[in-house]
Amino acid sequence: MAGTFGAGLSAIDRRTGTARPYRHQPSDAHSLPDDRVMASVVDHYGTLWVGTMSSGLARLEPGSQTFRTYQTNPADHSRCLQWRHVLVRGHPWEPLGGTYGGGLARFDRASDSFRALRVDTGRRGPFE
Repeated sequence: MAGTFGAGLSAIDRRTGTARPYRHQPSDAHSLPDDRVMASVVDHYGTLWVGTMSSGLARLEPGSQTFRTYQTNPADHSRCLQWRHVLVRGHPWEPLGGTYGGGLARFDRASDSFRALRVDTGRRGPFE
């Protein structure tokens, strides 16, 4: 996968050398939510996660051609503000999303949602 700042995402077939573009389509809620891709990572399950500039975090399951988008709720201050720059594979194999102004959040596959990680100085580890 190759993400761009303005031209979406391209899936490159290593066998044929061809690329399949993924672009934002305003009339399709299951398209890439923003053509400005800031980060991407593939998790342990083969799921592609894409962090966009201003339209949330998108998930593309293996074999699927449609995205599931996660956006924050501005009224819920316990959630992260905007998905953006960093996506890493956390333990146990669930992605951690870095945000612009909201810290890190960990994906919980069972609830299909993210939970903000906060600094807790009273614990041995840095995050709750």
